[in-house]
Amino acid sequence: MLILFTINYSKRARVESMTYLSSYPNVRNILLEDVFHKDATMAPRFYMGQWPTVRVYANNPAKSPIAKVYKGVDPKDYPQFVLFFNDKNILQRVDSVKKIVPNLVYETTIHPSFLDEILYKMNKYNENQTVIIYRNANLVPQKKKQ
Repeated sequence: MLILFTINYSKRARVESMTYLSSYPNVRNILLEDVFHKDATMAPRFYMGQWPTVRVYANNPAKSPIAKVYKGVDPKDYPQFVLFFNDKNILQRVDSVKKIVPNLVYETTIHPSFLDEILYKMNKYNENQTVIIYRNANLVPQKKKQ
């Protein structure tokens, strides 16, 4: 059992999503979309090796609708990447964000680790969501080869 916990780490989807984005140089803006919570889960930007501006679109009247999040923002400062937390109703949620960032293209999906799944079964408050990453093709035209 000790070996199982020694070679794994929790919150894999959050860490790996930032590690994935680290392969893109000069990421200036990302959007975290989590409409199932009042606030999106913190993005551990340390793993990116960069410190982009992070905006949040969540189920919070102060931060919704999406148009309010980007009101008065120059389109060149729109997110280069949008991270959707949880895959529930993903197509509807992507369509909602596309009203502001129309040229979103699917990039990748990152799932929680086996350890995260076990911890969630033991404690339902230890939620670890799948992260679906979309790229703003207007600002980042090409997918980076991983």
